[in-house]
Amino acid sequence: MFSNQNKSVITALVTPFKQDHSIDYHSLFSLLDHQLAHDIDGLVLLGTTGESPTLTPHEKIDLIKKTVHRVNHQCPILIGTGSNATAFTVEMTKIAKEEGASGALIVTPYYNNPCPEEIFDHYECINDSTQFPFMLYHVPSRTNAKLTDSVVRRILDLKYCIGFKDASVNLKWLETIQTANDLFLSGDDLSAFNYCQIGGQGVISVISNAYPKLTKQYINHGDSTLIDILQAISCHVNPVPIKYLLKHMRLIQHDAVRAPLKTLNSNQNKQNIQDLIGEII
Repeated sequence: MFSNQNKSVITALVTPFKQDHSIDYHSLFSLLDHQLAHDIDGLVLLGTTGESPTLTPHEKIDLIKKTVHRVNHQCPILIGTGSNATAFTVEMTKIAKEEGASGALIVTPYYNNPCPEEIFDHYECINDSTQFPFMLYHVPSRTNAKLTDSVVRRILDLKYCIGFKDASVNLKWLETIQTANDLFLSGDDLSAFNYCQIGGQGVISVISNAYPKLTKQYINHGDSTLIDILQAISCHVNPVPIKYLLKHMRLIQHDAVRAPLKTLNSNQNKQNIQDLIGEII
């Protein structure tokens, strides 16, 4: 699916909404076409950037069906199927498999506050029940997950686990548990180049929604073109700023987000983003 010999850019897709907060499929298809035209290495649907906690199960299934059909095997698609309920995660992962996705991105269980052994049991159950490729997703700022080196290693050793997306901005995993066959991807754009320099194989990226090719140049060669815009879209929680950026690039029609989030309301932050768009060629 993904090679651990190349530095991959996989876009964590936003879910575009209309002004009434229904899903804007016209904008989604335009964004998908933009990604494919710029040779993106892969896509993540229904991740954190896609506002998955605010989507209904019906909406999620509809998004999976329509995205898989639109992409039509032109690149791999990972579906964010994780939740804090093991049974529901298994159910959504089976749906992703049935609908023709390439694999699942499964976040550590949040809110329930499971111990490391319970986290492993969660993934082992998903692995055995679905027999579908999946990637472990660690984002402790949102989940408070208590992953240990030994539990990460055991999850990676499961038959269908294909790798690890780490959004902790902690490079220790690369140093302590990575082996030649593991696929380790950064979940943080700003540190992705450094991550790849010390052994990471790429990034699941937010900024590549807008700039797929420049993101590739950034993680492969340290091209600094995107640094200012990356800092600018760090002004508020993801995906609020990236949606504002995409709207002003006319890649999506509206920057609507679902409650409890609200659209970007700082005029200074808006101006900073608009100014930087004009500077990037």
